[in-house]
Amino acid sequence: MMSSMAINILNAKNMKDIPSHSLPEHIDFALWNEFQNSLSNLLGIPIALYNYDGSIISPSNIEDSFSEFIKAQTEKGRELYISSYKKAITKAQQMTEPFIYKCYTNQYIFIIPVNLNSNVSTAIIGGHVYTSKEDFNEFIKGAAGFGFSESTIRELEKKLNIVQPQNFFAKPPVVKEMAVPFLKNLYLKSFYEKKYY
Repeated sequence: MMSSMAINILNAKNMKDIPSHSLPEHIDFALWNEFQNSLSNLLGIPIALYNYDGSIISPSNIEDSFSEFIKAQTEKGRELYISSYKKAITKAQQMTEPFIYKCYTNQYIFIIPVNLNSNVSTAIIGGHVYTSKEDFNEFIKGAAGFGFSESTIRELEKKLNIVQPQNFFAKPPVVKEMAVPFLKNLYLKSFYEKKYY
C-alpha cells in the first residue's frame, strides 16, 4: 500500500488553485488506463473510472460478464446500473472511506470518490461481485420484472462468480490507497505541463 507520505504529495492548496476544466483535458489517459488495468488484473475485479453523473470515462479491461450480460439484454438493466452509480457516488462524496453497497442485482459494488479540484469530481467504481449464492437467488426471484426467460436465467447462472466476503471487502481500501494519489498526480502533472510548457 502507498504510504501516507506519498498520499500527501498533493496538498489541498495546489488542488484548489486549479480551475475547473473537463477532465480529459487535464489527465494522461494512456497512463491512467495502464495503471487501472494493472490494478484490475492484480486484484481480479473490474475497476473503472466514472464521472460524478454516472457516465463512464475509462472502462475496465476486466468485464464482469454477469452485469455486462444484463446491460446487453435489457435497457432497464443498463439504466438501473447507471442510476445506482449516480446515487452511490453522491453518498460516497460524504464519506472518507470507500462506499460499498448492494446494487439492484444484489452484487456488491464499491465507490471511491476522487476530488481532483474544488469543481471536478470523479469516482472509481469496482467490484460487481456476489459474496453468496443466496444473494443471486434473491435477485432471480424478482428477475421476471426484467422479462428474463428461463434460458436467460440459466445463462446468468453460468456467469455467476462468487467471491469470499473477506476477500472482497479487503480490496476497496487497497484501490483507494493506490489509485487516488496516482490519479490526482496525473491530473496535477498534466495541468501544470499545459500551463507552463
